[in-house]
Amino acid sequence: MILTVQQKFMLTAIQSLGCVREDQLVTLFRPAFCAERPDAAERVAGAALYRLRCCCQQIRQADGVWHMSNAKEDAQMLEAIDVMLELSGARPLNFQKAKRPALLRFTVQEQKVRRFVVAAYEEELTDLQLGPYDRVILLFDGQGQAQPLSVSNKQFFAVRQENGTHRFFAADGG
Repeated sequence: MILTVQQKFMLTAIQSLGCVREDQLVTLFRPAFCAERPDAAERVAGAALYRLRCCCQQIRQADGVWHMSNAKEDAQMLEAIDVMLELSGARPLNFQKAKRPALLRFTVQEQKVRRFVVAAYEEELTDLQLGPYDRVILLFDGQGQAQPLSVSNKQFFAVRQENGTHRFFAADGG
């Protein structure tokens, strides 16, 4: 099967994330392929996804969520992807579904490269594997008092707001 560069990008993103909403794919696609014409991203990405689904029998789509046939929709993962898109300005250097209890690992280029691990606050996180420079983002529902993990890594809480974006606050209360 011969795929276009755009289709390979989409396939790699779906494989790396496990499941992803179409609007999230378009947001990742826009800076890579439609930087000159951002308004065309939805149309171009939609066409690439349609052709990809015709070519690749392992791709599934239901209710705007794309996944491989061996994966299912995961609401926490979809929220973790939203967090990644917000923190990276839709330009992560790399991203990949993580081994539970983590949800997602991604890297962002700022003045220096920063590595992030996203996990759900209510999960049992004692087995969370962290590198010394990983920053932890905990998806928090905003109910009750958020308690940081007992690790030395920088930690942040992400709380979804009514408009769909997240409010971030440091685990130390800052």
